[in-house]
Amino acid sequence: MSSRARYQLAVVCSVLAWATLSVAQESQQQKQNRQFQSAVAQYNAGQYDAAAAQLEILVPQVPHSFEAQELLGVVYAAMSEDAKAIEHLEAAVQAEPTSAAARTNLGASLSRLGRTELAEEQFRKALALAPRDYDANHDLGELYAQENKIADARPLLAEAQRIHPTAYDNGYDLAMADLLTGQLAQARETIQSLLKLKDTGELHNLLGQVDEKDRQFVA
Repeated sequence: MSSRARYQLAVVCSVLAWATLSVAQESQQQKQNRQFQSAVAQYNAGQYDAAAAQLEILVPQVPHSFEAQELLGVVYAAMSEDAKAIEHLEAAVQAEPTSAAARTNLGASLSRLGRTELAEEQFRKALALAPRDYDANHDLGELYAQENKIADARPLLAEAQRIHPTAYDNGYDLAMADLLTGQLAQARETIQSLLKLKDTGELHNLLGQVDEKDRQFVA
């Protein structure tokens, strides 16, 4: 199964939320907002070290900020520093328990560290909040596939593909699940759809496996 990582940023704006402040506090707020906006820009540009450095200064000043904690967690996840990511993503979830994106990001980091039961718990909570979230469906499906729970994985991968029909990684995982469960017509259909979008050797190889298994059934 594909294990390509994706990270979604749950920061929906680049300004931190604040209560009514004095003039002096407002000046400090503006400075912190600029730091946060700069970190968002650095993250988007792939400058993860710089973004982390900015946020490590900012987060102690606003420890209960969902946006700052979530962004720092996502930055560390992108750097494959999942132990650090979990610390900040847990803080983000504590600050905003109804954020499906934060729970999905937390589950992804937990999964990468092999903490599969906790990862599954977060993915399921994310799906309870947002049943049609692509990442939560895909990530939980992929987790089950990695544990060889193909029957559990397939419905989640199928739902993710319905949500995002052009998703290559998920489509590959879905076709592999169909191959392993003997649903060869569905596997072939998914592969042929993906080939129209991206002609790759691994897809042709997978299609060859489907054809070979089909011949075995006929024989």
